[in-house]
Amino acid sequence: MSKLVNEASIPALLEEMTPEEKVDFLVGKTAFTTQEMPKYGIPSILYLDGATGVNLLQYVMEMIGEIIPSENNDEYEETEQSSNESGAGAMAYMKYVTTDIPVPDTFNLKEQQLIEALRQRVKELRPNGVEPGCFPPGTLLGATWNPSVVYKVGEAVSREAMAYNVDVLLGTPNTNIHRDPKNGRLFESFSEDPYLSAKLAPVFSKAVQDQGMVADVKHFAANNQETLRQGVDELISERALREIYLPGFEATVKEGNVLSVMSAYNSINGVPCSQNHWLLTEVLKEEWGFEGQVVSDWGGVYDQVAALQAGNDLDMPGPRGKEKLYRAVESGTISLERLDDAVTRTLKVILKTPKFNGKKYPEIDTKLSETAAYNAAAEGITLLKNENVLPLNSGASISLFGKLSNRFIESGSGSAQVDTSRFTSLTTELARYTENICTEEISKDTEFVIITAGASGQEGKDRPDMDFDVEDQKMLEESIRYAKSENKKVILLLNVAGPVELMPYIDSIDALVCMYFPGMEGARAMADILFGKISPSGKLPITFPKTYRQTPTAINFPGEYGKVNYGEGIFVGYRYYDYKGFEPLYPFGFGLSFSKFSIPKIELTEKSYDSRSENPLRVKVEIKNEGLIEAKEVVQLYIHSDNSTLLKPEKELKGFKKVSLLPGESIIVTIELFPKDFASYDTQHKDWTVEPGNYEILVGRSSRQIDKTISVEITGPNPYGCSLNSTIEFIEKHECAVEVCKEVLGNYFDEERLKNNVIYFGSTPLKVYLEKTIPKVNEEEWERLLHLLEQKLVQCDVKK
Repeated sequence: MSKLVNEASIPALLEEMTPEEKVDFLVGKTAFTTQEMPKYGIPSILYLDGATGVNLLQYVMEMIGEIIPSENNDEYEETEQSSNESGAGAMAYMKYVTTDIPVPDTFNLKEQQLIEALRQRVKELRPNGVEPGCFPPGTLLGATWNPSVVYKVGEAVSREAMAYNVDVLLGTPNTNIHRDPKNGRLFESFSEDPYLSAKLAPVFSKAVQDQGMVADVKHFAANNQETLRQGVDELISERALREIYLPGFEATVKEGNVLSVMSAYNSINGVPCSQNHWLLTEVLKEEWGFEGQVVSDWGGVYDQVAALQAGNDLDMPGPRGKEKLYRAVESGTISLERLDDAVTRTLKVILKTPKFNGKKYPEIDTKLSETAAYNAAAEGITLLKNENVLPLNSGASISLFGKLSNRFIESGSGSAQVDTSRFTSLTTELARYTENICTEEISKDTEFVIITAGASGQEGKDRPDMDFDVEDQKMLEESIRYAKSENKKVILLLNVAGPVELMPYIDSIDALVCMYFPGMEGARAMADILFGKISPSGKLPITFPKTYRQTPTAINFPGEYGKVNYGEGIFVGYRYYDYKGFEPLYPFGFGLSFSKFSIPKIELTEKSYDSRSENPLRVKVEIKNEGLIEAKEVVQLYIHSDNSTLLKPEKELKGFKKVSLLPGESIIVTIELFPKDFASYDTQHKDWTVEPGNYEILVGRSSRQIDKTISVEITGPNPYGCSLNSTIEFIEKHECAVEVCKEVLGNYFDEERLKNNVIYFGSTPLKVYLEKTIPKVNEEEWERLLHLLEQKLVQCDVKK
C-alpha cells in the first residue's frame, strides 16, 4: 500500500485509490476539515479563517458538530446539499464560551451543558493559555501603502494560527475590490484600486506560507456584495474583469505563489464561479499557471458535477452526499483525468501543511503579534482634516464621547471575527499622556472633545446606507452640538467599515482621523498619533465621496431580482470621479501628516520607451521633508494617456513608494515601469494592448494632488493601426490604407462606395464590410487576397 510522502509519491497513490475514494477525498468531512485516509497516509486537515486572527466562532461550530452527534448517538445523515449555516447557535454561545462569565438560566440545561463542554475545549485549545490576537483587516492594511508592514501582519497571523492547529488559513488575503462602500465585507479587502491590491495581496500570502502554513486567497472572483451573495449574477465586461477585478488574484498566484484559491459564491455573466470553466481552468490554471487547489467558498458548490468539471477541486463544507459525483465518474461525465488532477492538487496542499510537516511555531509570540498589529495601525490610521488641533500637548484636558472609546470595533463580524480579550482601550492609552480625561461630559477644564463614532461591517449583510450606526449617529450629532455650545474643539475618530456620510458634520469638526477597523493595538497607535509621538502616514485606499449618490455604483448596487449590472465598467473609485469631474470629499491616496513634504523634481532614464522592452523604464523622484519632525510620506505615480483608441481613465496608479524622512532630509525614489503598466485589455484583440504615443507620468501625494508631470513617448507596434479589424471609417481617413485596398483588391474595391457607407456604417470592421459588399471569388483566392491585404495594411503603421 502506497503512502503520501512527497509529490513523487502521488502518481502511485492515484493508481491505487478507487474512483469512489477519490470522490470521498474531494468533499469535506466536517464543517472545516477534510477527509482523512489513514491507509494512504493522508491526514485530515483544518481549514479556518483568517487574515485578522484565529476565528474561534468557526472552531466552536466545528466542536458543536463533534459533540452533538456523539451525545445523541445518532448517525449523521448526509445530504445532497452542503451546510453553510451562519453558526447562529455558536454565536449565541460565544460570549460565555470564550470567557468565565456565568452561564445564565435563560439557556436550558442541555444548552448550559453544551456551553460548559465548549468552554473546556476552548481552554484546552489555547496554546499556553494565550487567546488569539485580532489583527487589522484589509482596508487598514491597504491604507498603510507599505508591503513590509503587510508582510509582518501576515507573518504574525500565520504563526498564531499554526499554534491553534490550523493548516490552511482562509482569506489570506481577501483581495476583492472596493466596488461599493456599502459592501458589508468591504473592510476585509485592500482597496478600490487593482494596482494597490496587487502589490499588497501577494505579500500577505507569501508571509503566511513562509511560516509553513498554507495561504488561501479569496473570493475568486468579483465577490463585491453580501446581498443575495449565494448566486447573485453579476454582469461584468471582460475588460473590467481583466483590469479591475482579477489583477490582485493574478499577482497572488504569480508573485505570492499562493497554494489555495477560494471560488466565490456569486455568478459572473450567468455562471456560478465554482462552475465557471473559463475562470477556474482557462484563466486561473492554464493562463496564469496556477498549480494549487481551488476550494469552494463554504456552501458555494451548487452543482457538484459541474463544479468539479469546471476546475473546482475541493467541495466544502461536509458532510454531504456524493452520489451524483459517483455516478458522474462512473459514466465518464467527469473524466478520470480531471478527477486525478483535483486529487493531485489537494494532496500537494496537504504536503505543505503543518499537519503533515509539524508545527514550526507551537506557541504564540505575543510580542511579535502586538508589534505587527501596532505598526500596521500606526501606518494605516489616516489624518483627513486638521485645523491646527493635532498633535495634542501632553497634559491636555480631554472629554471622550462614544462607547467605542472603551473598545474600538477592531474587526468586522463573520469570517473576520476574532473573539479575544487581547485589546487596547483609548481611555487607557490616552492616560499615558494626560490625567485630565473625563467621559460623556464636558468639564470646565476641557479643551478638546474626542468623539469615536462607528459604522460596523459584517459578513452576510450589506450596510443599509453609508451612514454611521444608528446609535452612534445620534450620539455624534448630540456630542457635536454639546461641544460647540461649550465652544470646544472637536476631534472625530472614524471607526468604520468604509466611507461614511460626513457632509452634515464636516464643518463642525476641527480634526478628523480615520482608523477603519484597526485591530487589537489600534487604541495604542491612535493615542500615539493624537499626541504626536508618531506622525500619521496612512493614505486612503478608497475614495470618500461627499454623498452616496455620488458613487459610481449608486444606481447599480446591489441590483434587482438577483442580478447586478457592473455598468461602471473599469470606472471604479477614483477613475469614475476623475472622468466625471466630480470632487469627492477626500480623494483616493489622500492623507495628511504632521510634517510637510515637497517633490522638487522628477526625471526619466529615457525619453522614449519601447512597448516590447523587457527592461524597466525608471522614474526618479526627489522627495523632501520640509517640516520639523521625522515623518513618512507616500510617493504616488499615475499614468495618463494623451490620446488613446480605447476609452481610458484620466489616470491610473502604476507605482508608489513609502519613505521615512528626517526633518530637512531629501532622497531619490526610483519607481520602475514596464510595458504592462501602459496597457489596457482589448476585448476585440483578446489581449493586453499598448498603443504608441505620448503618455504623461504624474507624481504626487494623492490622486488629486499631483506635484510633478513628465512625458514619455511610447514606441512599438501599433495595435490600432490599419488592419482587417479596423473600422471602415478609420480606413477611409487614411490614404495609405485606401491605396492598399485599391492595389490588392483591384476592381473589387469601390472607394466611392466605401465613403458613402462610412456615413451610416462607419464602425463596421473592414473585413466584415468586404465580405458583405464584394462578390465572392472562390474561397482559396479570397483567403489569399485577405492575407495579402492584412500584410500590406499593417505596413501603413498608422498612428493617431
